[in-house]
Amino acid sequence: MQQIGDPMDTRGTRISAFAGVIAMMGLLLAALWFADRGWRFPTVMVVSQRAPRTIYTILVATAAVCAAAPIAWRRGLLLAGAAIGYPVILGSWVLPLAGYVGVVCALVRTRLPVLLQIILATAVWAMWPILRGISGAMSRPGAVLLAVLWASVLYSALFVIIERRRHPRDASLLADLVYFFALPRIAEPFFQPIGGRYMHQRDTGRPSWPLIARGLALGGYGLVLARIGNALDAPIPGLAKPAQLACDFVVFYGRATSQVFFAVALFRLLGFDLASGFRAPFLAGSFSEFFRRYNHYVRDAVMSLFYFPLQGTLRRSLHRRATLILSSFGSIFIGSYLLNDFLVPVVTAVHTRAALRSATAPAHLAVLGVYWSLIVVPPLLTLPRRRDGRPYLPRIVKIVIFNAIFLLIWLHIGWHHQVR
Repeated sequence: MQQIGDPMDTRGTRISAFAGVIAMMGLLLAALWFADRGWRFPTVMVVSQRAPRTIYTILVATAAVCAAAPIAWRRGLLLAGAAIGYPVILGSWVLPLAGYVGVVCALVRTRLPVLLQIILATAVWAMWPILRGISGAMSRPGAVLLAVLWASVLYSALFVIIERRRHPRDASLLADLVYFFALPRIAEPFFQPIGGRYMHQRDTGRPSWPLIARGLALGGYGLVLARIGNALDAPIPGLAKPAQLACDFVVFYGRATSQVFFAVALFRLLGFDLASGFRAPFLAGSFSEFFRRYNHYVRDAVMSLFYFPLQGTLRRSLHRRATLILSSFGSIFIGSYLLNDFLVPVVTAVHTRAALRSATAPAHLAVLGVYWSLIVVPPLLTLPRRRDGRPYLPRIVKIVIFNAIFLLIWLHIGWHHQVR
């Protein structure tokens, strides 16, 4: 397997790389056209009306320089582009982000136990409210954008800590910095736990023609979802309740995916052959299958960072089935709830107490417990089959049943009210 620190193999050429630059320029111009009409709101617009144009220009210029330069210079050029883009957009708020990344990069190069590194990295990350409180003189728009980036950097830190211990020869300081400060992160900020090792392994050096086509298609799909979500966002007068709920559900899915799709499209046009993060989730026939399809980067992070370490620890003293159950529930509780549903909202929210009450509401926790049980328990059971070996429930019936149950959970877990 190719190591992360080695020169990358390329599947494209300089011509395809420049075509990727042109495709990226067209996609970003379309995004700005959508934003000018109020159909889409890029997160960097909280800084200023011109901020999206500024960072998009830096991104395109960096991609063009990478296309012209030797591949061996690629990571250095990507980091140089980030060194220009992040301070321009964040201003003085880039200092705490760079400082935190520096702390993590220093931690992983010590001999401290991994668990202690994780505790220290999380403790430093959780000081965000204190930093926000003592730094009131800094521009608030920069702080708002940093909060989005700050939410995503915790998972990145955990990936770097754990992956460096597992694969000590497959990482370098340059690779870590390119991962933390990837330009699409600030051009289209998103909360998505994409692993550093995976990202670097999917770096093709120069984008190939099929990768460019898939990047354009995914970015265009993201824009379409944003437009549909914008059109359906306001309640439609006279629309029947079931139809309005269906519209709300489309808005919910569009908000959950459009920004991620657009960010991944930018990564693809830069030459990173990343998965979109969603694999037709509503064609799932069970919650465990849905967990593998819907925002599967979260599932991959939960498995890699928490499930396998827990399983390796528990199987030494517990029965196999007990190990599977405890590892599954424990990893989902830590990775999905403690980090995603509790720690990130509480630390980064403007109104900390309100976020804390929402995250710890008994009804919310009860529905989450049902949801997790539907993910974990059925795969551990032996499902009945007919004598000819076929399952009792045909695929279409299982999909219908799953979607009906998921809709009920979606309504009661609060996601529907978040859309409104």
